[in-house]
Amino acid sequence: MQHSHIEKILLAACVSLLFGCGGESDEAKNLGFSSVDEMKVAQAKGWHTQQKYYEDNPNIASESVEKKLRVEKTAAEAKAAENKKTEVKSAVEEKTDVTSGGLFRQGIDYRNYGAVNECTVREKVVCLTAAEYKQACQLAKGVTGGGLNVYTEFASAEEKAILKGGDVDSISVSWSDDRNRCGVYISASGIYNGTSTKINGGGRASEFKMNSEGKFLVSFIDQMR
Repeated sequence: MQHSHIEKILLAACVSLLFGCGGESDEAKNLGFSSVDEMKVAQAKGWHTQQKYYEDNPNIASESVEKKLRVEKTAAEAKAAENKKTEVKSAVEEKTDVTSGGLFRQGIDYRNYGAVNECTVREKVVCLTAAEYKQACQLAKGVTGGGLNVYTEFASAEEKAILKGGDVDSISVSWSDDRNRCGVYISASGIYNGTSTKINGGGRASEFKMNSEGKFLVSFIDQMR
C-alpha cells in the first residue's frame, strides 16, 4: 500500500511525538552525554559528542566531573545518615525490648509516689500503677547520676560529705513485699571530720528513666519514705 507525501509527514510526526523524548535520551546516552540538556548545549556550540566537547573544553569537563562527584557524595552522605538513623533506632528498640520487655521507653519519666493523686500525667510523664511500679522496681539496675546528685544535696551533712568526697561502695535497688515499696540502698565510705566513716543510706525509688544506653534506672529517691 502506497502512502501519499502528506501521510508520510503525518506518520513521521506521530512517531516523533511518541518516541521523541525517549529518542533524545537514548541519543544523548549513545553520544556520551550525561543528559539531553548537556547534549543540546554542546551541539548548539558545534560539538557532536561529549568526548570531543570535553577534549576541546577541559574546564567544562572538570566542572562536570566535580559536579558529578558532589552529587554522588551528597547522595552517599544522605544514604549513610539514613542508615545510621535506622541503626540507632533499631539499637534503641532492641535495648528497650531486652531491658524492659517493651513496657518502658526512652525519653519518658515513670513515676509513682505511693498515692494516685500525687502523680500528674503530662507530656513525657507516665504515672505507674501499683503493679507497674513493682515491675519497674524489679527491672531497675541502678540510679542515674542526676538522681544520686539530688539525693546527695538533701542528705545529712555527714552523708553529703562522704558521698561527695569519699567512695560509693554499692548501690542496689530491690522490691520489698513487706513494705510494699521499691527501696534504694546506698553504701559509701570516706573521711568525715578526720575519721574514717562508712554510711548506709537510701530511700524510696519514686521515679524511673531509661538512659541512652538502654538501661532502666531509678532517677529520684525519696529520702523521707
